[in-house]
Amino acid sequence: LEKFLRGKLSVGGVQRKKLTGWQHKILCQLRFRNIFVLSSAMANEVHRLGIHARILNIGIDRQRYAPGGDVPALRNKYGIPADRPVLLHVGHIRESRNIRWLLEIQQAVPDIQVLLVGSTATQQDDAFCQRLVHAGVIVLRDFIPDIQEIYQLANWYCFPVVKDDGAMETPLSILEGMAVDLPVITTRFGRLPELFEEDSCYRYVDSSADIIQLLRSGFGHGCHNRPKTEPYTWRATVETLLRG
Repeated sequence: LEKFLRGKLSVGGVQRKKLTGWQHKILCQLRFRNIFVLSSAMANEVHRLGIHARILNIGIDRQRYAPGGDVPALRNKYGIPADRPVLLHVGHIRESRNIRWLLEIQQAVPDIQVLLVGSTATQQDDAFCQRLVHAGVIVLRDFIPDIQEIYQLANWYCFPVVKDDGAMETPLSILEGMAVDLPVITTRFGRLPELFEEDSCYRYVDSSADIIQLLRSGFGHGCHNRPKTEPYTWRATVETLLRG
């Protein structure tokens, strides 16, 4: 590609993958330059292949993802109950992403509404989706052009993924939820523990029981997560790539 483009080429790795033996051999023979990854763990793995990599902060549109919106009107627009607080997750509808926790949360805390917005870019697990709906979880499967409104109508953002290849090393939905000033409940996924420490509106969990306990305790009142997302903009990401 460098020869074809006759210029500098930057390569980004956004998700950790387990490589086979033949993939290792090919990579070790290539002379990579300007490699960017999203976590120190991923950088260390690449370094063991003899490839130097730098860590890149991924960005979001903070103007689009911002607090605000008429919550009652938005709840009515998307068919979300107005009388219950909403726990939101945005991502692929796959059991492998550990969204079983959402089912368990809805069953244990029926006074809240669990809302799952599924990605339209990947194949969805229809059978498991039906189990979620049967348990009372609201599942939105269509493309939503104004996805920021979904964040604005919610009360918490939950990220239950545990598998390394289940999402990007820095999940964009976490940053989007924080930019809207939602309290965040998440696993210690990818680079998140490197970026954010626990506080009164950001918590790490190891089980659905931990999430249920947080919800019952009134976690997240008076949240101010938005300022933490100031370094994570597309402008900052592009500037880093151009300097590379």
